[in-house]
Amino acid sequence: MKTSTSKTKPPTPELINIHLLPANERTAARLRIYAAFKDGIPAADAAAKLHYRTQTVRTLYARFETEGESAVHEKPHGFALLNKSAFTPEERDALADAVFRGDPRELAPGFSLWSVKAVVAFAKARFGRDISTANALGALHRMGFSKTAPIRCNRKGVRDWTAENYPLVRSFAAARGALVFWTGETFAPPMPAKVPSLESALESSSPTAPLKCFSARCNRGDTYFRNFEGPLETEWVKSFFMGLVEDVGQPVLAILEERRLFRTVEMQDWFRSMREEKKLWTRFLPVTWHPLPFLKS
Repeated sequence: MKTSTSKTKPPTPELINIHLLPANERTAARLRIYAAFKDGIPAADAAAKLHYRTQTVRTLYARFETEGESAVHEKPHGFALLNKSAFTPEERDALADAVFRGDPRELAPGFSLWSVKAVVAFAKARFGRDISTANALGALHRMGFSKTAPIRCNRKGVRDWTAENYPLVRSFAAARGALVFWTGETFAPPMPAKVPSLESALESSSPTAPLKCFSARCNRGDTYFRNFEGPLETEWVKSFFMGLVEDVGQPVLAILEERRLFRTVEMQDWFRSMREEKKLWTRFLPVTWHPLPFLKS
């Protein structure tokens, strides 16, 4: 009686995912693939021989065709790319001084309020450098100017208002080609007398900082702001909203907190004239409470 012996295939070696390797091992792997490329070995054969994924090898072969041996080395990306064009310490001091105390109308050509684009324009005018919007956004964030909605109020009331009324507000704005902005007044991050780095603005935070910030943020994340001292004044508010319309480049629907200043006859007449010119519409949130009495107007 014959016994049948089944032949077992040798186990297939597990393919190596180059992207999961440490940086030095990724470079070594690309060097091995580059050697196969130089020897004229087809991508599929090189992948089988080296136990790499075929698509990865083909992608590297394509890069070797256009970039040559330089494609072997790591490319800067993410934070590495951001830091490559980061501000120098002197530039960071100048930018912090401009954003905290300066007027963008004088320092950032073409802009009335501070924003990511205004910081880019400032860097070009002051330092003669072209920086990315990501770099400008990172600089503002490190100074404490985040993209959070500038609303200090009864959160539950705002949530209810958002669920019930905001869809109608958004439809109203869309029909008129306007962008919806949430506006409000908050404290600006305090700026020390001398700022060795932008990060120190956050580290030295003080709840009694006199400098305040009025900002406007749309749902897509664009934020415009200007700092001020003392109480809000009518002409300053008018200037802010005129600058917002100019910087955005299209009509604006501003969601406002209830304040006596906004309800004065002068401001209501001005809002009406802007509405008639189809530049600015306003909607008010439910009555809010301010934990800081001197911020009332």
